[in-house]
Amino acid sequence: MHRWTAIRAVIFARRKLVTLTLSPASINSMKSWVIGPGAVVALVLAIQSSTAAVEIQLTNRKVLVQNAGRVAWSAANNQIAYDQVGSGGHYNLWTMTPDGGNKTCLTCSFAALSNLNVGNPVWSPDGKFIVFQAQDPPSYGAAADAPHFPATGWNNDLWATDAHGNFWPLTNVGGGSGGVICPTFSWDGKILAWGQRLSTTPKFGSWELAVGSFIVSANGTPSLSNTRYFTPGANHYYYEPHSFSLDNQTLFFMGNLQPGMERLAMDIYSFNLSTLKLVDLTNGTGYDWNEYPETMPSGNQLVYMSTVGNVRTAATAGPHSYCDLWSMNYDGSNKQRLTFFNDPQSPQYIPSGVCLDVHRWNADASQLVVYDNQIAANRFTRRGNTGGIWAFHVSTSARQP
Repeated sequence: MHRWTAIRAVIFARRKLVTLTLSPASINSMKSWVIGPGAVVALVLAIQSSTAAVEIQLTNRKVLVQNAGRVAWSAANNQIAYDQVGSGGHYNLWTMTPDGGNKTCLTCSFAALSNLNVGNPVWSPDGKFIVFQAQDPPSYGAAADAPHFPATGWNNDLWATDAHGNFWPLTNVGGGSGGVICPTFSWDGKILAWGQRLSTTPKFGSWELAVGSFIVSANGTPSLSNTRYFTPGANHYYYEPHSFSLDNQTLFFMGNLQPGMERLAMDIYSFNLSTLKLVDLTNGTGYDWNEYPETMPSGNQLVYMSTVGNVRTAATAGPHSYCDLWSMNYDGSNKQRLTFFNDPQSPQYIPSGVCLDVHRWNADASQLVVYDNQIAANRFTRRGNTGGIWAFHVSTSARQP
């Protein structure tokens, strides 16, 4: 049995080494990982042990589905949930297997949500429920309903569904100026957090963080109770929760909370639900866009999306249209850029641009699925393909001396 003294994931890009420190537990069963499209870029996992070293190379990008959107992966049943635009122009909720097979629409035939935008799913940790957003009726047609698609949460409420095709509304706040965004479970499944819109102004509107107990009755009916509301920070422009710390005490979210931040500027924050301590983890320039802090299944680290280091200009498509993945510790230290798909000096460079958006780990952090948000790449016009969901794999071999 190896005694690991250091575990490092190293990405070679722009003649630089980027190191992502991982815990032995997260690597022990690692079989896959994520890499960007096109040419193979080496990701080397250097494991210093008493006997040997192992190299892991990221290869074989696979597009699981096109014209899709936000994605979630159930560790309990190894199923992927996602939203996808239908032929009529509205989003529906789907599931598939990790290889892209057995694609099943869950809401296409559910009359109460017909011709409405549905999506932004999250699995309960036990795999029994999917909680998602749904546009409130009535529908005014796909074009008129477009502002209420899953990425905005405007005029949305939370719903839940199960494997038996049952549906339950969880909130009733979306009508008119209200809305919800990004439901997020704690690791033990006892808490559900989401962003809740209070008004349409200013900018994206005024929002708050909502944190409630997720309860399942004896007959299997889910509901929310004991909901608390928080508005940390100076601005209350936006709160978008994405994950909990492994001890379920701290919520990581995206927000626009500091005075003077540009309209599309977003930072990532940690917020302790017991002490109410708020920490700005990214401390952006006032113009950077940082989003989707996703905690790893082991270790105290986050992987997140960021425009930091993006050299593209508004003349090409706008600085907020191109995003790569970064990592950092829970306290915001040890920030490392993990992908360079928008860097013209990198062999990973994709000239048309990508925005690596929602990303989700499988149970042991050996695989990752990522939504390539082409809505962002075409400057949020919602014209053309919305983007694809990518899966990636890792090959392992003994390091050559």
